[in-house]
Amino acid sequence: MQQSVLNKIQGGLAGMYISQQVRLAMAEQGINGDELRQRERDTFKGYALLAEASMESLIHCRGLKLEDWLTTTGRLTTPERLPIAIVPVAMYLQEDIPQLQQTLRLIGRRNELDPENTATLVFLGTMIALLLGERVTLDRLIPAVLATLPSRKDALTEQLLSIQEYLALTADGAPTPTSITELIAKIALSNQSYLLPAAMATYCFLSTPHSLQLAVQRAAQIPGQPALTLAITGVLVGTYRGLSCIPTSWYANGSRGADQLIQSADRLVAAWAGAYQPVVGSFSVANAIAATAVMQNSRA
Repeated sequence: MQQSVLNKIQGGLAGMYISQQVRLAMAEQGINGDELRQRERDTFKGYALLAEASMESLIHCRGLKLEDWLTTTGRLTTPERLPIAIVPVAMYLQEDIPQLQQTLRLIGRRNELDPENTATLVFLGTMIALLLGERVTLDRLIPAVLATLPSRKDALTEQLLSIQEYLALTADGAPTPTSITELIAKIALSNQSYLLPAAMATYCFLSTPHSLQLAVQRAAQIPGQPALTLAITGVLVGTYRGLSCIPTSWYANGSRGADQLIQSADRLVAAWAGAYQPVVGSFSVANAIAATAVMQNSRA
């Protein structure tokens, strides 16, 4: 399934934000619906602001300048939100996975994350890069990512291997029967802050990769940090399917925040591809375009 990088990046960022529509719909049926809806809107608005700040640093610096990135995202970032913050980084550095992984480990250390939570950032970033480059089939996605990681004994790896088993086909071709409750009980091996959302978002994505609606409906049922699980699921499905995967009704309801992310994604891809406006502070149609490496070498 060949998609343009721009379409996939737009889809991932818009999918992250618009996936909140499922939570808002569920809140309408709850006892404290108004309070829950406002809390969910605030949470996803925070995610959008963080993703935009991350992109702005990458665009302004034409790449990752760590000190600028940390400063730009710092006031919006918490350890639990770092998986959202690193999404644009993974998208920008998707062509060089070793550099991406090294960068994400450094971000983890600078934010004083423990090794397992840092491994989660590396896993998510690597998965996004592989999805953008369409380098591996979905049935081999988890093994392909794990093969690039140094440790095979941490809690996240155990969770992902369990998920791979649940997704595997039985001899007669039917999916291994399970429930979300059963799966969570099996993989909840750690009380780390966001290991479970990352693992369960992977499961929700790979269970129904061709339907954002089904994937996020499943993710919305995950306890613990459902908003984060939902957002990561939206990123993964949107990155895989592109912008067209978002239902029209969802886009209409959440279009304002999504539009802003899509516009930032346009500029992020322009910076990644080596397109720039030579006249700073004013519009110019005389953009110069060159290969990414050419632009990077010219700034060296």
